[in-house]
Amino acid sequence: MVSMRQWHFVVGMLFFNLKGCMSVLTGPEALSGFLGRSLAVRCKYDAWFKKHVKYWCKGSSWSSCETVVRTTGSEEERMASRLFIKDNHSRLEFTVRLENLTQEDAGIYWCCIERAGSDYGVPVNITVLPGPYSGLPIISNSTVSGPVGGSLSVICRYSEAYESYLKFWCKDLNYQCKKIIETTESSSLVKQDRFSINDNRSLCLITIITENLTLEDIGQYRCGVNIPLGFEDYFPVTVVVLQAAKACGDILLSTAPNRAEGNTSGRTEKPKQRPHHKAAPPSSHQATNHTEEVEYATVMKASTSASQPEVPTATEQVSYASLSFQGPVEEATYANM
Repeated sequence: MVSMRQWHFVVGMLFFNLKGCMSVLTGPEALSGFLGRSLAVRCKYDAWFKKHVKYWCKGSSWSSCETVVRTTGSEEERMASRLFIKDNHSRLEFTVRLENLTQEDAGIYWCCIERAGSDYGVPVNITVLPGPYSGLPIISNSTVSGPVGGSLSVICRYSEAYESYLKFWCKDLNYQCKKIIETTESSSLVKQDRFSINDNRSLCLITIITENLTLEDIGQYRCGVNIPLGFEDYFPVTVVVLQAAKACGDILLSTAPNRAEGNTSGRTEKPKQRPHHKAAPPSSHQATNHTEEVEYATVMKASTSASQPEVPTATEQVSYASLSFQGPVEEATYANM
């Protein structure tokens, strides 16, 4: 007896033959990934199925394969164990990502579209390679930093097996890595805007330089290698941008504070420079009282010693006061306090 799914499979194949499979759903026939690494599979579909549910199915037979992860019909990324699936309606494709590959991940899978009547599916053969890449072929500092407006250099060392492959630098944005700069087949040194990348194949080193750093450069990046068969190997790097520190040790100069409000800012301030003069002694026939107001400052040191110069520092406190002298003007004598 023919099952319902097998019947849907037969009807779907007839529909494919009539309309043409290439215009409905396409995917890679085979992909290979390395043990312990990740692998991305991209499947394209016709615009008619933009809002349909997409899913990833495992099994050698389409009629009996097991669904392992699926979308909801939206662009929201869904996860099941080490599997991720995300639909992109504007690009008419959905991506399945397998993380931390194991030998058990090898086999036949299907890119599928759910629909009323019969689903559509195309097979993808996944191979997991132990190979020489199952170690750590790319090594770099996990965190690098630089100041705002300055430059930052990232150096990544890779295995000799990657010598002939193209290298890249990309920024992680919502589970997708946006390529910033990459080498080409004709040039191992590429400069673009504020970025440059240099592949020194004799030393197996990738050098990425970012100039004129901004706070927007903060984030997670990948120093990576493009490998045939749709695989990318990379090392994650965190970029930290430091804001310029304010100068320390300088004493802020300011005019004397308003006596009515007082100095409440807590800053060390230098008093206004006033002309130094002596009050003229009164003549013998002058007996009138005279009032003169003198403004002065005293400096209180946090600590002092006989060998230290008497220079105000940022830890000193400046106190302001004003004195009024009543009576006949006399010669004023000032002393340090």
